Amino acid sequence: MSHHAYKDGKDSKALLSFPVDRESSNNRDSMFFDNSEWLTTEETAIYLRKFFSDGSPNTNPIHKMVSRGLIRRRKFGGRLYFRKRELDFLIESGATYTTTKVK
Repeated sequence: MSHHAYKDGKDSKALLSFPVDRESSNNRDSMFFDNSEWLTTEETAIYLRKFFSDGSPNTNPIHKMVSRGLIRRRKFGGRLYFRKRELDFLIESGATYTTTKVK
């Protein structure tokens, strides 16, 4: 993942990396996601709390959900993007990637 500095001086890699103590980062991360309508695959993994045991984002479940038709993806410039409100609907509906498909 490339990382960029935002206008306010925040580092995108720092925003997307989770320290061992995830509790302390909840406010910072919720502020980031509240301001984003479109999320990359890695950001989607973080938003849906899909992590490897070392704390890094696990994008494999995201790709499985796409291939099973549970979530829709858009491709732009060679990258996949996911609409946050569709992910919110997925969470609110309680769907699992073995039962429900997005139409």
